[in-house]
Amino acid sequence: GDLQYSSGGYARVKYYVTPHAYLGIRYDAAANPVVTRDVVYYGAFQLLPQVRIIVQQVQPVGGKGQLGGALTVGFPAPSNL
Repeated sequence: GDLQYSSGGYARVKYYVTPHAYLGIRYDAAANPVVTRDVVYYGAFQLLPQVRIIVQQVQPVGGKGQLGGALTVGFPAPSNL
């Protein structure tokens, strides 16, 4: 019966090293139902016109971090090739 008010949101800074690669830092906040705060350090680059590699370090405030990554592939391939 208690109302849950959110103090969530995020702030992000992203820097494009080249038109096809970037580095960023994101501060995430959520409070539903437990308050969590994370700082995420990430970088990505475009390997091919339809393939991107992303690596990120999720660091909870006051906790142990976790390194992860993803390979994203877009289908169909871009038509401007």
